[in-house]
Amino acid sequence: PPSDEAEGAGGERISLWLTRIIRAVIFALAFFTPLLWLGVTQDILFLKVVAVEAGAVLAAAAWLLKALATKRLEYVRSPLNAAFLALAIVLVLATIFSANPWASFWGPDPTGEKTASLLAFIIISFVSAAVLGRRDAARIAALLLVSFTLLGGFALLSIIVARSGGALPQWLNVNPIGTVNALAWVLAIGFIMSLGLALTRAGRPALGRWIGWLAILALAMLFA
Repeated sequence: PPSDEAEGAGGERISLWLTRIIRAVIFALAFFTPLLWLGVTQDILFLKVVAVEAGAVLAAAAWLLKALATKRLEYVRSPLNAAFLALAIVLVLATIFSANPWASFWGPDPTGEKTASLLAFIIISFVSAAVLGRRDAARIAALLLVSFTLLGGFALLSIIVARSGGALPQWLNVNPIGTVNALAWVLAIGFIMSLGLALTRAGRPALGRWIGWLAILALAMLFA
């Protein structure tokens, strides 16, 4: 029979691969969610909602398997996680005792505010805090900045073409966020994030000095 040391080494190898899966899922969501678009869906946000919820399920499954492999459940004790856990309990109870539990959980439409989407974000936050480290936080910040920069560049190009009096080509006449107001909100959030990372000095040693330059690039694009 295998020794305890061999079993422990095997569990650590499995844990390492599961951690990599969790990182890959969260990194992909950070970069691709603002940019995801599929022309065949009736609502542009549908693909984003499905991606976030599927990512949350995959990240949670990998986290639980990691706990089984290492026989150790890792999580962060913090007021924020406690608040998220309380919110999740309230959401589940409200869904169970609502007049229409199924509609409350999935929402009256595919992309509306619903328990499933809120739980997905809570799960992603909880698993991220438990598994990811400081370098991972820097990478997620960088991926978000690059995604916001690409989205801002896409919007700026659309405005330039439209202002010049030319007709927008079919490939450009697309808003990956949905409505113009929704796009403005997302770009504004990206601008605030970029401004904070560009101005703060306390966070740069933790995230890396290059984050400041990337934030300045994103800030210039989003300001334009």
